[in-house]
Amino acid sequence: MNTSELIAYYASLLIIQYRMKPKAQATVVLMAAEAIADQLFSAVRDGFDVLTAVGAQLDILARYVGAQRGLYGLDLSKTWFSMPLSTDADHDTVPGFATVDTSPVQQYFITVPDFNVLTTELNDGELSLLIQYLAAVASCDYALATVDAICMAFFGAGVTVTDNGDMTMTYTYAADLPNGLFHIVNYIHKLPKPAGVAVIVEAAA
Repeated sequence: MNTSELIAYYASLLIIQYRMKPKAQATVVLMAAEAIADQLFSAVRDGFDVLTAVGAQLDILARYVGAQRGLYGLDLSKTWFSMPLSTDADHDTVPGFATVDTSPVQQYFITVPDFNVLTTELNDGELSLLIQYLAAVASCDYALATVDAICMAFFGAGVTVTDNGDMTMTYTYAADLPNGLFHIVNYIHKLPKPAGVAVIVEAAA
């Protein structure tokens, strides 16, 4: 209900003896208007709804789940030069010394300034999604089915999780995964895992 509808609703609750008396109606309308206060309480409540919050409201909500809008050293627009392990099944396709692909891909060496400069700033949509993800992880029971459901809900089918049965679990993501949230979550080490379990993150073959 909007404010006018609420005021009219309370005025209609007058008992029949006073319903047709203008002063009684006016008194109830005045008191209802003061109590409702243009539904200020709703505005405050809804202002911190993660689904509708924007700007500074999201920044405040982010603090509750340990998130932040600015990420230092993370640049999703660059392909970093690397030295893959010889045991990596995809080592011959990883940018760096092992690359056999002759396509002209610009590769960058990561430097100390990269970690000291704000390279990625999340917009409201990205920050809202990150908050929702972190809240879901914080409240989950870490069962494999629950973790898998979280991955599907936030990352889509491009990310799968496998219990290796040896106190490790593997997150496999599609090499062309368009979902930037996964890379952000992996960067800040917030992929869900039970206590004592090691996490392996790898690109799909």
